[in-house]
Amino acid sequence: MKRFVKIIVSLVMMIMSLDIPVQATELATPSGIAYSDIQTEIEQYIKERESGLASVEIAVFHQDETIYEGYFGYADIENNMIANEETVYEWGSCSKLLVWISVMQLYEQGLIELEADIQTYLPEGFLTKLQYNEPITILHLMNHTAGWQETIYTVEVSEEKNIVSLEEALKNTEPPQVYIPGEYTAYSNWGTALAAFMVQQVSGMDYAEYVHKNILEPLNMHHTSIGADYRDNEWVKAKREELKSYMIMEDIHDSYGQAIRYILLYPAGSATGTLADFARFAKAFTSDDCLLFEKKETRDRLFTATSYYGDSNIGKNYHGLWSFEHAVQTMGHAGNTTACSSMLQFDPTSGLGVVVMTNECGETAFNYGIPSLLYGNYEARAGFDGKTITFTDISGMYTNARGFYKGFPKIFSYIGSLMPITKGEAGNTFQVVGMEMHRIADKQWIQDDGNGMRMLLYEDERNGQSVLEMMSTDYVRDPFYWYKAAAIIGFLLLSASSGVILCVKLLVYLGKRKRYNKYDKSVLNVQIIHLLSGIALMILIGGSADITRLFAIMLCVFFGVIGVFSFINSIVLSRRTVRMMHLRIPTVIKNIFWILDGAFIVGFIMFFQLYNFWSC
Repeated sequence: MKRFVKIIVSLVMMIMSLDIPVQATELATPSGIAYSDIQTEIEQYIKERESGLASVEIAVFHQDETIYEGYFGYADIENNMIANEETVYEWGSCSKLLVWISVMQLYEQGLIELEADIQTYLPEGFLTKLQYNEPITILHLMNHTAGWQETIYTVEVSEEKNIVSLEEALKNTEPPQVYIPGEYTAYSNWGTALAAFMVQQVSGMDYAEYVHKNILEPLNMHHTSIGADYRDNEWVKAKREELKSYMIMEDIHDSYGQAIRYILLYPAGSATGTLADFARFAKAFTSDDCLLFEKKETRDRLFTATSYYGDSNIGKNYHGLWSFEHAVQTMGHAGNTTACSSMLQFDPTSGLGVVVMTNECGETAFNYGIPSLLYGNYEARAGFDGKTITFTDISGMYTNARGFYKGFPKIFSYIGSLMPITKGEAGNTFQVVGMEMHRIADKQWIQDDGNGMRMLLYEDERNGQSVLEMMSTDYVRDPFYWYKAAAIIGFLLLSASSGVILCVKLLVYLGKRKRYNKYDKSVLNVQIIHLLSGIALMILIGGSADITRLFAIMLCVFFGVIGVFSFINSIVLSRRTVRMMHLRIPTVIKNIFWILDGAFIVGFIMFFQLYNFWSC
């Protein structure tokens, strides 16, 4: 027996001493691509779309290890400057992640409470346009549910001399609160910049200085700038001046030159740097050795959901990180500026991440397509088997909760940022702005542009209205939209008609020297008023991209005067028409029409608040 045991032990030791290779199972992406095939798949994907490429840079990583890094296209097409490891791109809204990491660091130190009223951390009286008594918390800022509408005043300038401090920029562009906190998701650059200002107040450091000291330097991100004017990193500033911006699509090939715009709310979108630095920042979310926080528990807290889609258990936002729905749920952020677009996504479970940077504004084929290539489609996770699901009619016109609903910009919510949904050819599909929507589960839809961008939409109902929730904003169906649109179109058409009539009258006057009586003058007033108000409305619409406070005040005062004058003139014309009832019926009908037109002008100005500049 002892001899048998000795033989067995000897055999075991002999086997253990042998250098026998063990075949490990190769890791694969959620879409099924082996890590060793990632380069081939990505480069094939880009080759199929190179006709729409200016430049794109991509890094794929697993935890803190880079799996793939690729550079394609030109940073400057005209001068044949190839994109490389020293090319810098603007992060756009991916910059917001720096704000939320800063907030979580201060939370970790006990200096900020995420559920505290934000006014605790702001100078007294800083917020001047709050409408509800419910407090706004830092979590509301992170979730973009604080209730503010979009900012209307200029948040970007083209000259460095026009840059102002973050505090001044916030005060100059404060939007009105139009929703109860937590009611709607309405993406807010202003809210994020406000959170950065709170970081300044609590830390006692300039925000840019804080980020450099507590995020960029610990991560060795030496080729990244976050200031509005890039002057916090002169190397980046010089490199940014070499980059050109483009719009390249099927029938479009436009060059925008440097397209440098200085963002006054800079924490929300001004970070600029190399792909390597962008990847270093992204890896900090997945690395075992997390350099962003002192405690692992803080990162675990970061990865817990703070808002959900409707009544589901699908997380929408995770302390400022948006969720992206693929075969697995990833977290991250997308970004756009006037010159660049970017994407940062990672799977917190597997540690697989990807970053994408391009010098095309609004680019989607690479920024959304590459992550979809790696992470797969959401249908598999949702249990969609391709069979017909119970039909729900979601057609209609939807307005963006991020739009304008108070003050003179209100009219913009009905001429832009709209989502018209119509029934598609297939029984359970819909069309929206050239994209297809198909239902994959109860209340869940996928919006697909056919070129990589696939977004989850979730059906909900709020305040008696149908709502489609998207990742960063809600869209609300407006059953009365077409009446409002008809009012806008009718107003402009009547204005143009008044111009034509006035020209004809002028010719008649010059030809016959006709004298106008007091009744005709009242009608003439209405026509002049409508022509002038139509011109003013076109000026407002045309100048929407660069509205200053002085411009807004002057235009609103003009509309206010027009409204008052039109109201008085309509009353005078009504009284005179009553006295003319004994005259010919056509004359009376004509006057009644112009009385109603005057009332229409007043109602139009009142409904769209074209007189109201103080709320904005």
